[in-house]
Amino acid sequence: MSAPYFQGGSLENCDLDGVKLLDAYFEGVTMFGASFESADLGKCEFYLVLAMGASFKSALMSGAKFLGGSFEDVNFSYADLTGASFLVDNMGGEIDLSGADFTHAKLNNTIFSGALYSPQTKFPDDFLPESAGLRLKEI
Repeated sequence: MSAPYFQGGSLENCDLDGVKLLDAYFEGVTMFGASFESADLGKCEFYLVLAMGASFKSALMSGAKFLGGSFEDVNFSYADLTGASFLVDNMGGEIDLSGADFTHAKLNNTIFSGALYSPQTKFPDDFLPESAGLRLKEI
């Protein structure tokens, strides 16, 4: 059985809490306000996804890849992002994490080399965004 593949389209305001979509691939999908709380999204790839205001609270996302797109104001609190990567897309576009909430998220070995953040982005205590590779978004 092959992994789920989502290209284009909208999951806007969808309730996908608790769903299991291991190794799924999302390309150009709009996820405004979608909820993936406590979902199992391990090793998923998010390419040029627009997910402003979505919630991945308590989601299992270890090994996930985020390439470009926008995750502004997204709730990643309590999510397991161990070994996840936030990278530039193939055209050099960075991923926007302005206002995202990473409080209490597991960020062990997470790579942020292609990500932007804002002063409103929330991180776990003692997390240093620049040391992790994040760049402050210019306004």
